[in-house]
Amino acid sequence: MSLLVILYLALYLIVSYLSIYRFNMKITQILRIIFGIGIFLFLASAFMFLGFKGYLIISLVFFLIANIEITAFKHSRNDQKALLILNMFTIAITLLIIISSFVYL
Repeated sequence: MSLLVILYLALYLIVSYLSIYRFNMKITQILRIIFGIGIFLFLASAFMFLGFKGYLIISLVFFLIANIEITAFKHSRNDQKALLILNMFTIAITLLIIISSFVYL
């Protein structure tokens, strides 16, 4: 199950990167939103049985999705300083989700 979480996170991050930095088209933005909803529902169902720890991980997933959407907004405004900080937060949140999936699943 941890491998599935990692693969889904990697797929979401790749789609988000392509949507924000490379192919800024409507279809990729729609795919980013669909994958964001999908990853939230998938990881919510995967971590729901853990109780309070599961809710903390689900909130991390929500923060990851919100962080990527803020990154898309900041990229459209050409705010390079904020993009650097947001990209670091994205990496940190992703690592926290991966580590917690290995520990709790």
